Amino acid sequence: KGGGKKASWSEIDHNNDEGVGWIHLDSNSCQTEEWLNKSYKLDSKITKLLFSKESRPRCIISADGILLILRDLSSSSKANPQDMLSIKIWIDKHHIITTCNTNSEVINEIISEIERGQAPNSSTQFFVRINNKVTRTIGEVLLELIDKTDELEDEIITAQSNLLRPKIADIRRKAILLHRYLVP
Repeated sequence: KGGGKKASWSEIDHNNDEGVGWIHLDSNSCQTEEWLNKSYKLDSKITKLLFSKESRPRCIISADGILLILRDLSSSSKANPQDMLSIKIWIDKHHIITTCNTNSEVINEIISEIERGQAPNSSTQFFVRINNKVTRTIGEVLLELIDKTDELEDEIITAQSNLLRPKIADIRRKAILLHRYLVP
């Protein structure tokens, strides 16, 4: 059974040889990046990517582990896909390190699950859980766009097309932005 607890900097086990330890870090903090460089023997390119402003979705596989960069919609960006946030994840045999530059509902949900004793048992379970949560969030926005498009199709039958153009343009803009920020 998985478990976990919040830990201070001094309590974090850098040499974890059993199980998997997860550390979530604020990517806006220079101190956090310094701490990670001193505490873990990650390739400097991986550390730079964990803290870079570049947030294009991708997966980088190295001999030591996998770096995943996912895009997520924060609660405030559901109305504006341009404000998507990135969740960067380093996974190796015994560590999961996530960074995010803003408060993430997905990360907060996983923290709450761990506090309730429902932690993932492996790095694979962690990845599946975070990926499912991100997919669910984006899926909800896409379903909303589909519903709005369906409503417009119904309106087309009764309304004049020039009244619908701004609504159609807004939906298209949101769909284009989602596509732009989700495609690697």
